[in-house]
Amino acid sequence: MFVILVYDFDKKRVAKALKIARKYLYWVQNSVLEGEISEANYVKLKMELANIMDPDTDSVVFYTFRT
Repeated sequence: MFVILVYDFDKKRVAKALKIARKYLYWVQNSVLEGEISEANYVKLKMELANIMDPDTDSVVFYTFRT
C-alpha cells in the first residue's frame, strides 16, 4: 500500500520520530514522508511511533492508498 505520513512531535522527540519513519518511508518535506509499505511494516511503524509519542502534545496522521 502507498502511505503518506504527516507528524507533529515536540522538538525533544522530532528527530527520533523522523529516524523511525525513515526506516520505512521516504522523507519528502519537514514533517511529511511517503512511500510503499507492506501491511506488516505499517503496523510496526505505527507501534514504534506510538511508543515515543506523547498523546497530549504530539500527533501523527496516516493517509493510506491501495496503489
